[in-house]
Amino acid sequence: MKNHIDITNKTKCCGCRACEQKCPNKCITMIEDNEGFFYPYVNEEKCIKCEVCIKHCPQLNNTIFDNQLKNPEVYAAKIKKENILMKSSSGGMFSAIAERVIDKGGVVFGCAFDENLIAQHIAVQNKDDLKLLRGSKYVASNLNNTYIQARNYLESGKIVFYTGLPCHIAGLKGFLGKTYDNLITADLICHGTPSQKLFSKYIKWIEKKYSKKAFSKVNNNLEDANVYSYDFRNKETKGWRCGNNKIVFGNARKTIVIRPISLIDPYFSSFLTSKTYRPSCYSCKYACETREGDFTFADYWGIELFHPEFYSPKGVSLLLINTQKGKSFFKEFKDDIDYILSDIKYAIQRNGHLNKPAERPKIRDIIYDEIDTLNFEEYAKKYLYPNGKLGLWIKYMLPENIKIKIKQILYKVRN
Repeated sequence: MKNHIDITNKTKCCGCRACEQKCPNKCITMIEDNEGFFYPYVNEEKCIKCEVCIKHCPQLNNTIFDNQLKNPEVYAAKIKKENILMKSSSGGMFSAIAERVIDKGGVVFGCAFDENLIAQHIAVQNKDDLKLLRGSKYVASNLNNTYIQARNYLESGKIVFYTGLPCHIAGLKGFLGKTYDNLITADLICHGTPSQKLFSKYIKWIEKKYSKKAFSKVNNNLEDANVYSYDFRNKETKGWRCGNNKIVFGNARKTIVIRPISLIDPYFSSFLTSKTYRPSCYSCKYACETREGDFTFADYWGIELFHPEFYSPKGVSLLLINTQKGKSFFKEFKDDIDYILSDIKYAIQRNGHLNKPAERPKIRDIIYDEIDTLNFEEYAKKYLYPNGKLGLWIKYMLPENIKIKIKQILYKVRN
């Protein structure tokens, strides 16, 4: 075995960058592969064989758990502030906690899109900037040097609220190597993550496709127009469960909003069918009830079946409290939310990745092979678009109250 991280099997690396940020000699670089995922590579000439990268890798070591509850406390919850609820992907639990942390002078880490729609983790210290972190981004986030930033804030005594996928939180704890009383973490119940490369190619396709439809030619040249805002599962038109992806698109002269149906959109539908994830996602060690974060957030799918009195078309979160620290901090924000006690058995029924990772479909073996050789329209038709688009369109068009009634009847019959 080598004295440093050596990725010969890509299913063993989640891309958290803990090794890169922990390396005392700065000899590890994250390199993008042909699929668009990043992996660590070691400069052998600079490496001092200290094995720090190996010792702090969350994939190679057991997680540091801090006062884990024997069983998580399970809630259905939604933030009381309706304006924030409508801007959140589910019930706004991230914002409820983040606002309290900022009230205490703390720092919040989460995923944001930059001006080029590159997903990356950033730190914010005021409530207005929390809007950058709200909402799901179904693409791999670049953590950059946020573990180092978080450690520096922790050492200075600030409260740090770090949010991300379970592997991100495991990476942070592996990097830190010890517990901090002033660190609060939250993980998400995660399907898996497509690459930024795939998402960026999709965005370029959107720009080209809608430029032809919405923008005129100037001197026989099509006007330049760019996507500058992308909101997955936006609630404005059809609510939480049927959200479209809202895309704001334009240039200095004209702006338009387009809302592709998420179920038949090539990028999002391929995400939902597990076609495009990072190799490690299909054997994810964090897809289990023993969670990495003090809190776990997810959509409370099935709320209309298990707690119909609490259902809201504006969104409901599944909230797990996993640690004593999480239980204590719950007291800080519980007055800002509506919540009811639930049960882990209900949570698992509609959030299957709470106890097992996504299954790797056969198409995943080849889906990225032609990402650089086909134009995106050809690529999407060959690999991404779902089968049965008519059925998905009908499902989308059905009024939500009818879909709920059908689900409730079927649930009663089966149970």
